[in-house]
Amino acid sequence: TCRAVVDTGTSLVSVPNVLGRQLVPRLRHNSAGAGCRGNLPALEIELEQFTVVLGPSDIARPEDVADPENQGSAAEKQTNSTSCMPMLLFMNLPDPLSPKTLVLGEPVLQKY
Repeated sequence: TCRAVVDTGTSLVSVPNVLGRQLVPRLRHNSAGAGCRGNLPALEIELEQFTVVLGPSDIARPEDVADPENQGSAAEKQTNSTSCMPMLLFMNLPDPLSPKTLVLGEPVLQKY
């Protein structure tokens, strides 16, 4: 069982290291010019009576992926694909907090 706390001073969603290493590959995705929006992977955090759903526009940021074969002009480089990288903070919290604690920062506060 995991726990979650809301923190107004945390700019990202913080997850334990082990969980973060599992989440990033599942939430990272390529985007075809639409930015980090659309019907793409979402992070769902089930609380006791409510499920927090964070879509790519809430937690992912574009990361340009250069095509190694496209070393041309700036205009040609704009055809490179964009990878949407989930912005998660990996952090293991010490006692007395549970090592399975998530910190729900700005992305959650902005959406809800």
